[in-house]
Amino acid sequence: MKLTTLCAGIAGLAGIAAISAGTELAFKPAEATKLSKEFTINLDFALDDLIVSMNGEEMDPAMMGLDLDKAQAQVSMTVNFNDVYVGMSGNKTTELKRTFESGTAEYEAGDGESGNESMDELEGQVIVFKWNEEKGQYDLTDEDGEEVDEDMQMMAEDADLRIFLPKSEVEEGDSWSVKGKDLLGVFVPGVNIDKAMARADEEAAKEGDVPFTPSDFLNFMEELGEIECTYQGTKEVNGRVLQVIALKPMIEKTIDLTDVLTEIIDEASGGAQEFDLSVELILEGEGSGELLWDAEAGHFRSYKLDMDLQTLIDASGSAQGMSGAAEVEATTTVSYSFTAE
Repeated sequence: MKLTTLCAGIAGLAGIAAISAGTELAFKPAEATKLSKEFTINLDFALDDLIVSMNGEEMDPAMMGLDLDKAQAQVSMTVNFNDVYVGMSGNKTTELKRTFESGTAEYEAGDGESGNESMDELEGQVIVFKWNEEKGQYDLTDEDGEEVDEDMQMMAEDADLRIFLPKSEVEEGDSWSVKGKDLLGVFVPGVNIDKAMARADEEAAKEGDVPFTPSDFLNFMEELGEIECTYQGTKEVNGRVLQVIALKPMIEKTIDLTDVLTEIIDEASGGAQEFDLSVELILEGEGSGELLWDAEAGHFRSYKLDMDLQTLIDASGSAQGMSGAAEVEATTTVSYSFTAE
């Protein structure tokens, strides 16, 4: 074999290896890196329609004290903080120092009521996340090493949208998905979902025996939908090479609430009420978004996710009471518009 032929063959094999290796999107900030982060979440809510009929006669929502034109609200929340990656081991943070700068929340209701709140209690607060190998989790303390309060225990070390990163190397056009309870982490970055749900369960338990706890919400999250992530290559922004991940949320789920609501009504009436009930909750949503990841620095640069979600409640039932029988049918349509960046 000629030397030139051998070299060409080696070069060809090297090229194939380079192609098959793909592209790495990795979390690898250098130790002592300081990142300023701002997350804003906007939620618009509107009761689009409410159709109720009793014994075949449709009822005007106004008769029930509802004005559909005013049944809407907008909520906005912004949080600013700095993260310092004090210690790193490979792509894992061993120590992170988070300092909160500010936080604000605003709302406006359809009836004209509005308000805003400055989260002054956040300003200057510090959380230190230290990885505890024995426990397999992070210990959360203040700068003096004292355990932080219950509210701050709800914080998560990952506020870098790492949930969107692929598990292995990818090539342009490759797709993967974020599913299950991980979806909740997408909507509220920097919050520990498991801890938040556990605390919500504790608060619910104080209200007495409830048939449906907040953490039960996670049971159907696996099939709620997904956010499809697609690697779209790189682009240069302000002199930095950024890796682009396109985000496409798709929500589709039908939940049968008949058993849960039947139990609630049965307990409330002490078993004395005869009724037949059927209730379905239908969720449908879609949207788009983008995550820009700094290839060299190993952390995200920007994030935006927009999603429109429609909720349809379809219910029907009949009851036999002291005043006679009644048959009720109701259809409620609620829409949400969600933006996170």
